[in-house]
Amino acid sequence: MPNGGSRGDDAKARAIRGGQMKAQGVRTGVADVCLPVRRGEWSGLYIEMKKPSEKPAKATSKGGVSDDQAEFGAFVQSQGFGWCVCYSWEEAAHIIEQYMEQGA
Repeated sequence: MPNGGSRGDDAKARAIRGGQMKAQGVRTGVADVCLPVRRGEWSGLYIEMKKPSEKPAKATSKGGVSDDQAEFGAFVQSQGFGWCVCYSWEEAAHIIEQYMEQGA
């Protein structure tokens, strides 16, 4: 079960789906993808996936990242993990390939 995803088209469906996901262990702010493989200076890699339409025009913009997600990213980085935001599966695949090419 992913730590995110569609929760439904109306408030009732979102509430039901949100309750189911919480019961299954989904936590607010936790990144969508975790690659628990040490490479280079990093203990692992977390990727937060966002819609392409949320990509920021400026590097200083939040780009759809919630305060909880930004807090999670800062925490895992302080613990020696990589964390990034990707706006397409292609971007995420490229980041993962680069990460895996680093020395173990």
